[in-house]
Amino acid sequence: DRALRPPPAVRASSMAAAAAKAPIDIVFDMETGDPDDVLTLLLLAGHPRARLRAVTVTPGTRSQVGLIRWILQQMGVEGGVRVGAQRWPENADKPIPQIDRLRREVRPSDSQKAHGDEGGGGGGGGGFYAFFQVVEVGDGDCERAADVLLQECDERTTL
Repeated sequence: DRALRPPPAVRASSMAAAAAKAPIDIVFDMETGDPDDVLTLLLLAGHPRARLRAVTVTPGTRSQVGLIRWILQQMGVEGGVRVGAQRWPENADKPIPQIDRLRREVRPSDSQKAHGDEGGGGGGGGGFYAFFQVVEVGDGDCERAADVLLQECDERTTL
């Protein structure tokens, strides 16, 4: 039986190779004031080695949760990802000027559409948030971030 086993060094390297390919459990804490966290969420949701278990957001408004839910839907991972927000639902209706202002400012005008300029690069107008939507969310579409973090974070999870 021992003659059929590979030497320990081969077994160890095979185990390391298998571990390197295993998905990494991730809980991602973000805010939406700048595009960097939204881009990171897109990367994590689409990466084959990332198993996104939860997303938490600060301060946690309906607009922010709606943006996160829409991104998760578009990436095809919404069903398996919990969404938590700081002090939810108390912060749900708190204004979030960054998203509200950006979303109003970056929508291409009718004249830009008529001239084929949808914004977001090149000939002027548009911007990052013009490419996203916010879905309607109710109180049951989000959880308190503290509860999500306590339940999803363990020794195998990267936060």
